[in-house]
Amino acid sequence: MEEQDRQRLDVLFSENCTDGVVIRDGFKTILQCMGNNPTNESIDEVFANFDADGTTGLSKDEFDEWFNKCWVPVAQARQAIVEAFKILAAESEDSDGRCCIASLVEVLKNRGSEPLSDEDAEIFQKELEIIDTSEDGFIDGEEFANFLTEQCQEVKAEEENQEQTQEEQTETTEEQTETTEEITETTEEQTEEQTENTEEQTENTEEQTENTEEQTENTEDKTENTEEQTENTEEQTEKIEEQTENTEEQTEKTEEQTENSEEQTEQQKTENSEEEQSETQKTEQTDS
Repeated sequence: MEEQDRQRLDVLFSENCTDGVVIRDGFKTILQCMGNNPTNESIDEVFANFDADGTTGLSKDEFDEWFNKCWVPVAQARQAIVEAFKILAAESEDSDGRCCIASLVEVLKNRGSEPLSDEDAEIFQKELEIIDTSEDGFIDGEEFANFLTEQCQEVKAEEENQEQTQEEQTETTEEQTETTEEITETTEEQTEEQTENTEEQTENTEEQTENTEEQTENTEDKTENTEEQTENTEEQTEKIEEQTENTEEQTEKTEEQTENSEEQTEQQKTENSEEEQSETQKTEQTDS
């Protein structure tokens, strides 16, 4: 049996070691696979006594040293419990290797370095009454060993459930983390796209502003040109008006001169006519 345990432990060591050493969690897993349910305190004690180089891990040599000095096969441990129970039963003056539950509780309340309190004793008695399958107030070594085994299995199952729950919580947390990362990536991408769009819109707005400013400048230039043209036109109009006034003045003068000329012509005609008449009269008088 010990050789089978040795072979099984060697396989478990290989499965749970990293870089040639097994740490506390791996060591605990090895013991659980072998049917034990070690406490953290007992594991700490093993590492304190056998981790010689203080690496927080047991090498194969340190593991073998622990096995040779401390390993007790489950069957051997169970037999030791039964034998110890028989001794306890004999001390309590019960026969047939059985022990009176009430007597056992009284012994545990009054002996040992840490005797049970009344409250703990009451709880322990109720637990013992549960394993008293014959319901006669007595339990034997086999019943007590079965009780301890069941307790260990229950503790182990509870720890496995806790580990499974922790694994599920870890998986859930990882999934939530992945989801959060995906949301973050999506948000960052959307933010980048929005930023790019905003920058493009800003550039377009700046271009439009530049174009508007250019158009405004062109419009202002055109307005200035129009104003200059208007001023030139007004000046030309003024000149034309001046010329028109001068022309009208000249026309008036010309008309006056024409009138004067006509008057002179008429006067000349009149004078000529009078002269002709005078000559005619003179001629007639001469002829007469």
